[in-house]
Amino acid sequence: MSKFCTKCGSPLKDGKCENCDKEKETKVEKEEKVEKEEKTTKKVESKEETVAIESNNAIGADIVAIYKNIIMKPFTTMKSIYDTASAKLAWVLIAISSVIAGLTTYFFTKKAIVGIMQAFISKASSVAAIAGELSDLPTDTLEMTQGINLVEQQISNMFTTIFLTGFISMIVYYVVYALISKVVVGNLFKGKGKVTDYLLVVAGASVLYSLFGVIALVLSFISWKIAAVALILGGMVFFVATLEGYVKLLNAKKEKLCYAFAVTNIVTAIIVSIASGMIIGSMWTNKVNQIANPYGTMPTQQSSIFK
Repeated sequence: MSKFCTKCGSPLKDGKCENCDKEKETKVEKEEKVEKEEKTTKKVESKEETVAIESNNAIGADIVAIYKNIIMKPFTTMKSIYDTASAKLAWVLIAISSVIAGLTTYFFTKKAIVGIMQAFISKASSVAAIAGELSDLPTDTLEMTQGINLVEQQISNMFTTIFLTGFISMIVYYVVYALISKVVVGNLFKGKGKVTDYLLVVAGASVLYSLFGVIALVLSFISWKIAAVALILGGMVFFVATLEGYVKLLNAKKEKLCYAFAVTNIVTAIIVSIASGMIIGSMWTNKVNQIANPYGTMPTQQSSIFK
């Protein structure tokens, strides 16, 4: 057996080289020191990034900070929301997003229906002109325009119904999405976190979607088609944000998350469609009956008189 180190050539003591061992210990110590410094730096950066929310006791100030920072630092702001571990903050953010969704639903629906009807009149006029039926065109166009004004007035009278449709649908969607995510991502695919944690991730993503909702609301006065594009983009951003939150905040496994995410969205869509359909369906049925028969039993009485 060799009595000298094969690396540095120093004499061995008890089969070990003191010089090489010292170098190894020094190297390990340096690596551990670097790791500690990196962890400390990350903690400091994390505290600096989340201090905008954590330092405020008033929830109103928290919300202002969230909406102020979400555009420039979306994921950092989502992490700040998650770190608060506040179910109250999550519910407030979801409520705000749902209110915006209700307003957007009303204005977008109104502008979209009127826009579609106007486009139909324009095409009908073009067809009539080509067919040579110009004599009846002014009368038909006037009647159609009056019809549009009547429909627009009816939609305005249905503000509460349309607003509640968007508001209730979004609240149901966010809550169901968080619960299904907990079951699928958390339990079936071994993710971490409580129901509140998933609710906070969804609430953070809802802030981003609500911004696109505001943009769509404004754009609906310009073009309902552009507003529709804004809503689609907002939905895509919402899904990306929740996916990012599940991976980075709840440590969900990336290799299986694609399946979990697909199952979550499909199951959520089915449950929300059924639940919202039951709640909103009855509301719309009553409203349509009121419009169709505003006098209750009066039409029957009037008809018997005229007979």
